[in-house]
Amino acid sequence: MKFHTFQLGPLSVAYLDKCSKLGKEELKDLPMEEKRLVESYRHQGRRDEFLKGRWLLHALNPEMGPVLKDTGGMPVWPEGIRGSVSHKNGHVVVVTSSEQGYPDLGIDIEIPAKISPSIQSHICHTDDLALLTNSERSHQDVLSLIFSAKESLFKYCYPRSQTWFGFQDARIIEIGWAEKSFSIQLLKALPSFPSGSKFKGSFTWIESPQERLFVTVLWGLVFPFRPSFLSPDCGRTPESLPHLP
Repeated sequence: MKFHTFQLGPLSVAYLDKCSKLGKEELKDLPMEEKRLVESYRHQGRRDEFLKGRWLLHALNPEMGPVLKDTGGMPVWPEGIRGSVSHKNGHVVVVTSSEQGYPDLGIDIEIPAKISPSIQSHICHTDDLALLTNSERSHQDVLSLIFSAKESLFKYCYPRSQTWFGFQDARIIEIGWAEKSFSIQLLKALPSFPSGSKFKGSFTWIESPQERLFVTVLWGLVFPFRPSFLSPDCGRTPESLPHLP
């Protein structure tokens, strides 16, 4: 089965639209451990999204072992691999990297038309409001980016911190519409991520035949520089990382 790939920042993202259906040929190649996991989902639509996500992950990484789940439902990645998965209304996106390249990742896919303006007060920090009023982009586009960027931040931080946090615990620092980039700051201290941590991400739109989609991926911690993140084994140095003003 064919799938689409596109570049977001330094990473390649894989995408399957809602009309893509896995057949017996695709399912037979999935590890048995992953096939057993699908039984935990009662809704057929959620089962289909889970299988599509796992199939995409293995299509990107043919030699990768099974991707299991922890007790909270988060993916448990095979040794040496890191990634993130998101799905919405049958659409699925995944991103992966070697652990040495990008040890933490967060991806999110949203349908802007389904993000109601009524949730603005829930998802927007006070500092985010200026982005909504001062941007040349539509209110819906900006609100969608804020919502999706914060969803990506949660997926980026939670696997390492194992700590829940809310939309108001982060703020968008800047949006580069031409570059399709954004930066976001964590306002709550988490294990491994102190308050004030800054992150870099990228975004794009997908004009599917069914609906317009919005995808964000968070791929870089740019402040502070953790010693573990910049260890010799990681192969990253301050000079090789993007910097925020």
